[in-house]
Amino acid sequence: AYYGLSGFQLNTPVRYADGRIYFGNWKGGAHHTEDNGTYYCVDASDVTNEVWNRTAPYATGYYRAGAAIVGNYIIYGDVRANVTCLNKDTGAFVDSINVSEACNITPAEEIKSSIAWNASTGRIYFTGKNSSPGSGHAYAVGFNPATGALGDTCNWSTDIGYSSSTPAVYNGRVYVCIGGVYSSGEPDVLRCLDEVDGDIRYNYTITGGVSTSSPAVSVVDGHVYIYFTTNVNNGSAYCIEDTGTKFAQRWEWNPPEPDNQYILQGMAISDGYVYFGTDYGRVYALKERQEQFDIPVYNGKNLIAIPLILDDPTLDAVFGDDPVAGDKIHRYNNGLGLYNTSRYTGTTWWHPEHVEPIEPTVGYVYERVGADYTLTINGTRCTGTIRTPIYKGKNLVGYVNFTETTLSAAFGSNPAVGDKVHRYNNSLGLYKTSRYTGTAWWHPEHVEPIEAGVGYVYERAGGDFDWIYENYIKEVKANEKR
Repeated sequence: AYYGLSGFQLNTPVRYADGRIYFGNWKGGAHHTEDNGTYYCVDASDVTNEVWNRTAPYATGYYRAGAAIVGNYIIYGDVRANVTCLNKDTGAFVDSINVSEACNITPAEEIKSSIAWNASTGRIYFTGKNSSPGSGHAYAVGFNPATGALGDTCNWSTDIGYSSSTPAVYNGRVYVCIGGVYSSGEPDVLRCLDEVDGDIRYNYTITGGVSTSSPAVSVVDGHVYIYFTTNVNNGSAYCIEDTGTKFAQRWEWNPPEPDNQYILQGMAISDGYVYFGTDYGRVYALKERQEQFDIPVYNGKNLIAIPLILDDPTLDAVFGDDPVAGDKIHRYNNGLGLYNTSRYTGTTWWHPEHVEPIEPTVGYVYERVGADYTLTINGTRCTGTIRTPIYKGKNLVGYVNFTETTLSAAFGSNPAVGDKVHRYNNSLGLYKTSRYTGTAWWHPEHVEPIEAGVGYVYERAGGDFDWIYENYIKEVKANEKR
């Protein structure tokens, strides 16, 4: 069924309660509202059956302004700083409050967040923002669930910066994300407020970061994790722990190429999985605190690298489900100038200490006796600056950045004349080589692309050096999305 009317948009989240759904519409431009918005109640089993609607008696609209359902009432905000309460079954008006007037906020801020209700405090929470001059507040307003009364005062309002994020309330804390196209350059993307008085306890900062998402909170074994996304070019998903005294990043996950897009929406948590979508049109399901990566292991030989930090970096843990008697794993020992080897006997790995720990940035030679198979590993992405030692002589190296690159980009600032990089070609059954001439790599296509999961032999003609690359440090462009 069509509820947009002429030129209106349906931009609010859809709220479900007791067999009905609730949503609002909006009409306008980037800096103005053109008409009186309408909120709808619709039969969830037959959306052509409209139960009731209420058009505001003044020019306003409902943009991202999802409702809270509390008992017999529906509560929602609008772009004129009003919060309205109706009877959820009949649509009859009950009460309203203009938070700009009640909280003495000038100029009035648009409410472009949903309403969050906390029964333990008897309060609703939401955010408001203004484009010019750029401003934003978090609000707490009392609500009586028995009568639907909002009262005429704020419990508190806190200057948090430009935000259209719906607050998440847990255990005396209020979490809210920050940022948008009219942000003032504030690097904070997540704030923790005291639920009692709205005081800012601490912030989480990402240089160039902007988040328009609403934080999701998940509590695991007493640990409080907050999840959000960044609405910037090549945005990422984040998991941040509230330790009780500060925010601490637990992981960042960046969607793989070609999905280097903005991420407008937030994340949903269910049964240990994290779900979110991007502006590229993909929906991702992540296993909390874990990633998966597949590496082909061929019958014969392959050079492999593990692009993840492993919880258990042993041969048994990494290869335990798949080896056959006679399989061998080689790791180059630079101090001895030879390969150290562990062989699978059929029941165990012989001298696993020759190659353990299995770790990222290291290349391994896998000699396979059985048929081809796919090595599936689980772990956590490497983050920050990665250093791999390149020794004079030879070393097996692994590339752990998930973004493919070229020889020049990977080794361009460090090679010496005569340096060689080898990659095993399984279809030919031999190594292919590229050599540095002093100005360029000779036949780089022999080993390119440099990619995660592949091992390389680096023969060094010059002195030792560290191969350094920054993993998952993303360029952030200025043109952000509203």
